[in-house]
Amino acid sequence: MAKCYLCKSFIKVPKHTTPNGRYLCRRCYFRQLLKKKLKFWKK
Repeated sequence: MAKCYLCKSFIKVPKHTTPNGRYLCRRCYFRQLLKKKLKFWKK
């Protein structure tokens, strides 16, 4: 069983990974996406 590296919750089927190979749960994954998009929009 995989573990989300941000919120430490267990993930039955890890679908999302960070570029450095860590697992993310769906919620944290989309939160990261939003952060990246917000940074992108600020430029």
